[in-house]
This record gives sequence, C-alpha cells and structure tokens, in this order.
Amino acid sequence: MTASPAPEPAAGRRVLVVGSYPPVHTPGMAATFAVVRRLIAAGDDPVVASPRTSAAAYDVAVTGVLAGRRLRQLRAHSGATRLVLCAEPDLPVPVRFPVAGLLRLVQARTIAELARAAGEFESVTLVIAEDLKLPADLLARLRAVAGEVTEPPAAATDSPDGPWPGVTVLGPDERTPAEKAEDLARKVARRVLGPAAPRVRQALVRAAGTVRSR
Repeated sequence: MTASPAPEPAAGRRVLVVGSYPPVHTPGMAATFAVVRRLIAAGDDPVVASPRTSAAAYDVAVTGVLAGRRLRQLRAHSGATRLVLCAEPDLPVPVRFPVAGLLRLVQARTIAELARAAGEFESVTLVIAEDLKLPADLLARLRAVAGEVTEPPAAATDSPDGPWPGVTVLGPDERTPAEKAEDLARKVARRVLGPAAPRVRQALVRAAGTVRSR
C-alpha cells in the first residue's frame, strides 16, 4: 500500500497581496507593508499588486467593475493560492463616479465581481485599512467576500510611514479639462450610436473643416 503524500504546509505558499505599496504613501500603504512583513516572517512568498507604480511586483488597479477580471489575471500570472486584499477608499470599491446616480450600481457590481474572483483562491483575507466610505449593506457584502476580516490598529496607519497629504490611491488624472470632456463625449457617443460612432464622428470632423474653410 502506497502512502498518500502529505498535504503542502500553509507556510511557503505564494500569497497575492493587493494594496497600496511604498513609496506611495496612502492610508492603506502601512497596512499592506505590515502584511508583507508578516507573511515573509511566516515563511510565505508574498507578491504585491499595487494600483500605482511602486516597489510592488505588479502595477494593477484592482478596482471598479473590472476588479474581478484583474484579480483573475493576477492569480494566473502570480500562481498565488491565497489572497490578502488591503482595502481603503477607491481600492477595491470606488467611492467616486462621474455620474453620481450610478455610483451605488458600480459599487455593487464591483463587489459581486470580486466575490466571484475571490472564490477561486484557497483563502481570502480582507484588511480594512481605513473607513471605506461605503453604505452599511455594501460594506457587509464586501466583508462577506473574505473568510477573515481584520482591521489594523490606528497605530499601524497613523505613523511617520503613513499617508502623505494629497497622495491618492489611483493617482492624479493628468488629462486636461478639454481631454476629459472629449473622452466623455466619445463614451457617450459609443453608448448611443454603437458601431456607427466612429463614422458619425468623422463626418462631424469633415463638416467642421468645411465650415472653417469657407
């Protein structure tokens, strides 16, 4: 009789950690860094995905309605079997949206997609680094995504290595007001006109050029 191999011990497994990471000093950065240090001390192999360019292995914004898809991609690329999600406002659930009336719908969809993707990991831990500014029912749904939920003490985030004023999770929007307006117009046109949107836009550009040449 051949004995079955012993199960792999918990220590030493690849762990995907999603959160803000140095040198980006946001409210969640200290919590993410503390998680990574604890995992290394336990003999695990953490790999970090941060929404902004940092010392993390991956620069991926796991936020909004695409959060679930990006989480699956990170799982495939990293080979991680466990997930630690360090949450703060806008990560992973947005607290702002261009159309205010759609914010709650976007938040609910984000959490639903996260729940589906998180279910593919062996274990999920949610670290709430700061008030997430979510309605109570949506916060409860987010907490339910994880098998374990922790909230670090204030000392873990209120420190010299904590958030810097004016530093945001996703970074500044570097587009000019005119570029923002143009991008919004394109999105609306695509939604209203569908596949015909590029042709209509080209026709308008040609018409505008004809008017200017007269």
